[in-house]
Amino acid sequence: MMEHLPLEHLPPKLQEIAEYCGKRLALLLLKHYGGGHLHIPKTISPGHHLAEVLGLEDSRRFCEIYGGEFFHVPRADEALRATRNAAIHEMRAAGASLFELARRFGLTERHISNILKSSNRNK
Repeated sequence: MMEHLPLEHLPPKLQEIAEYCGKRLALLLLKHYGGGHLHIPKTISPGHHLAEVLGLEDSRRFCEIYGGEFFHVPRADEALRATRNAAIHEMRAAGASLFELARRFGLTERHISNILKSSNRNK
């Protein structure tokens, strides 16, 4: 689901990273470090946690651009929630049951129902 996040819905810092280093890298940072602080080294070794998460080549490019910085990686909750809710609507329109949607998204059937009702009221 995360790979379907529109770039314009991401927080500004992740949009900037996506622009310079690619959407894949920005989404990996969100997935692994969202909500935390991250120190970007100026150079990176193969065993560094960033190299393990991003891959060595991508982490080197990331460090070339952002090396020496220390920043908060946003969680992007709003963007994730909007993308999830859109997927729930699409799957429901395609015939998925409330039970199937609840299991797929780790929510209760009542929560799925509320998402569907709430979104219909906003249209």
